[in-house]
Amino acid sequence: MIRAYSNSVSTAIDEIGLVQLINKKIISLTVEYPLLDKLNYYLLENNYQIKDTSYTDKVTIAVAVSEQEVDKFLEDITNLLANQFKSSIGDTEIFEVDFEK
Repeated sequence: MIRAYSNSVSTAIDEIGLVQLINKKIISLTVEYPLLDKLNYYLLENNYQIKDTSYTDKVTIAVAVSEQEVDKFLEDITNLLANQFKSSIGDTEIFEVDFEK
């Protein structure tokens, strides 16, 4: 009975997978429309999670960034967009990410 239960749990974990909880800061980036494609491409290529996008006379994208990467992220965005953006650092939220062994 114990062996059968253990096997069932192992099978379920293999199929579902494990996740870990990571604290991420929500960083809002506001850019002019001509810079949007460049920013989206960078975020996609670097696997950043876009939480929200709002369109007005400018575009504001809310990005989830791990707390340890915030400074590097903002430095990279500054270099990418030649400092032609505004940013604000919001609250910390908890996100599930795939567990890597």
